[in-house]
Amino acid sequence: MPIDYTSRDFASVKSDLVARARATIPEWTSTSSPDFTMMLIDLWSYVADVQNYYIDRAYTEAYLDTATQASSVRAIARLMGYLPNSRTSATTTVTVSNSSGAAITIAKGTRFLVPATGSKAVVYFTSTSVVTVAANSNATVSVAEGREVSETLTSNFTGDGGASFPLSELKIVPNSLTLNVGTTAYTHNARISEVGSTAPAFTSVTDSTDTTRVVLGNGVNGKVPDAGSTIIANYRVGQGSGGNVAANAITTMSNPVVSISIASSALASGGTDPENLSSIKSNAPALRRIQDRAVTLNDYKTLMLGFSGVSKAVALSTVSSGAVTVNYAALPTYSNYQNIPSGTSTLHLTEAAGSPNFGPAGTDIHNNMTAYLQNRSMIGVTVANISTTINLTDVYVAFNSVVVKDGHYQEVVKSNIDAAVRALFSWSNIDFNTIIRLSTILSAAQSVEGVQSVFISNLGASSGGTSVADHTPTATTSSAISLPVLRTITFAGVSGGIA
Repeated sequence: MPIDYTSRDFASVKSDLVARARATIPEWTSTSSPDFTMMLIDLWSYVADVQNYYIDRAYTEAYLDTATQASSVRAIARLMGYLPNSRTSATTTVTVSNSSGAAITIAKGTRFLVPATGSKAVVYFTSTSVVTVAANSNATVSVAEGREVSETLTSNFTGDGGASFPLSELKIVPNSLTLNVGTTAYTHNARISEVGSTAPAFTSVTDSTDTTRVVLGNGVNGKVPDAGSTIIANYRVGQGSGGNVAANAITTMSNPVVSISIASSALASGGTDPENLSSIKSNAPALRRIQDRAVTLNDYKTLMLGFSGVSKAVALSTVSSGAVTVNYAALPTYSNYQNIPSGTSTLHLTEAAGSPNFGPAGTDIHNNMTAYLQNRSMIGVTVANISTTINLTDVYVAFNSVVVKDGHYQEVVKSNIDAAVRALFSWSNIDFNTIIRLSTILSAAQSVEGVQSVFISNLGASSGGTSVADHTPTATTSSAISLPVLRTITFAGVSGGIA
């Protein structure tokens, strides 16, 4: 009797076993539940059902397209050479006031916080440098989101290459990691395969449970610490995008300093969560396909998106006297971009006074991206960063007619239209050189519950404009980076519904 290998669940396996038994032992005719043979068949069917379930799951998790578990997706991505974007800390500044007649020093690592509320946990920020506040004066303190932790990984290192140690805390911000190996400071490098054998560097791996392991050098990539060394890890535990708090949200010092008070705090930005699975599934195969080299401009874009922390990238080429230059821009995530303050005209990749920046992720990109791309370029091609300043080009939307359906409140409908349109201008939905379609905005507004009809009187770069066509924002060129930003949404001629 042939075996049907497609029988994989309890019912089909049981049916096959009964048919097999009847063919082999024709004198057996009882198939009732109390029968001992039926009990054995039920047990075997149960075991087969469970085994086939795990076989199917193992097969499913072995391929990137079908994997559903974070651990599987991240492991396969690493095999492809892709480094998923990790959690980053938001950064901001706090203005402190000294009411005493003497200068007071605010130490590095001083903890500031956003107090907990009924629905949100406390958010910690720590100062990143020493600041002296003059008598009867104010001073600005740069802070990064997260609670600082220091722990001893070993007091007697074995000297093994590639050794790893789990860290005791969850939700670690990898780019905040440093190691003290005896008296030597080891730095974190997400691309450990690119450092030399004597470089005091290490890397880290975060699994699906959000547990992070520190991985030391192996003597080929990264120096192996001396046997007997004491290794101490220092890092921040952060909340990712939860650290992008509003202006003046930081109101307290964990350990208050006499005569020092918090006058204000700026909007915090740059905090991001670990890359989601759908993004990893999209980016990892693309990076694998180009085989770690850049020939076309799309190859450069793919390489940049494979660089840890990058969420948006563009590459342009220029030719002068036969020499080719690839100009690029690569940016980390900027959270809450659709609600960026109206007075903000530029973003800055690195720390810059008066211009919001992308925190440590932006600094890493600024410091290392050019060399990363140059090493993967064809001979004779020069790679250059376009700029560290991102110019924000204005977009204004004006509705001159909104008809609300009966039974719906006008204010609620307007608020929901506002949210729907702003979502189109979130960081994940805007890009370099993207045309803003009038039909897309109308469709988003029309999809709001309670809307009967909507009409737009202006979509353009001027608040008083009358354009009702698709809007083309300022393009990114080989010398300037531009991104569209939504400034205002206005409403006129709202009718119907409940006023």
